[in-house]
Amino acid sequence: EILRVNPNALSENELKKISKGVKCAPLSKIEPIQKGIDATHADINLGQFFKKIIVREIAGVTKWELTQDVKPLVQNAEFLFDQHMKCNCGINPQLMMPGNYARTLFETPHSVLLEHISDSVRKENLSSILNIFLHLRKVYRCKDPLTECPFDVQNYKKCAVEMGALLLQHFDYVEWPNYLHKVIEHVQQLIEDPNGPGSVGAFSSEGNEAGNKLFRHFRKNLSRRGNTYGSLCDVLKLHWLYSSKALFKLAEVEHKKVRCSLCFTSGHNKRTCPLLNTSL
Repeated sequence: EILRVNPNALSENELKKISKGVKCAPLSKIEPIQKGIDATHADINLGQFFKKIIVREIAGVTKWELTQDVKPLVQNAEFLFDQHMKCNCGINPQLMMPGNYARTLFETPHSVLLEHISDSVRKENLSSILNIFLHLRKVYRCKDPLTECPFDVQNYKKCAVEMGALLLQHFDYVEWPNYLHKVIEHVQQLIEDPNGPGSVGAFSSEGNEAGNKLFRHFRKNLSRRGNTYGSLCDVLKLHWLYSSKALFKLAEVEHKKVRCSLCFTSGHNKRTCPLLNTSL
């Protein structure tokens, strides 16, 4: 895709140098800063990853793909886990945004999170992996890790490799997602890169997620139905309207205040008037 679009208008020789021959090396050679991840999507992807492991451990299934022979077991285990989280943490996974659910999942005590896993040995192994991951998460969520936790940054790769080794040893059926590879391999490299931002938390995309939520609200409730082009036009016009400074000033309406009919002062009514209380 990089070779096809050529966003930097490179010459043919420069493109060949970067690609190193696509047939021989299908992965382009890119700088560490271009391998960057953002903290929000790391939480979302790894929250889904660990939930998938927990559900399969509850079901007693050692198969990652949801095939027909294990589908009923996995679905029952997922329903049990969701009900457990709803009763103990007061959350409903079906009604939560993925980022909020992932943060709640990681902040829940492991004794509650892994309660329904029957095998105590596998429960202990998964708890150890989650403990190491929370240490890694502290680093990649940090806004300035080199200043706030330099020792944790130095030991990041060692802990990440240890977590990967435990996953391979105890949960060999698990398929690693792309973000798990990025968290293990590239976070320390990105933080310590002299030309980089020095943080992964700086790339957090909560603002983008909030914008997506607003877009879905406009599309669902405030746009035309049955006309895709008209619906998108309505959404874009609404985005323009709520971002207009002139309209924002016009929308600043002072809320009506209660006015006393006895002393004609705002802020209270006749029943709570200080003059009435004094006369009594």
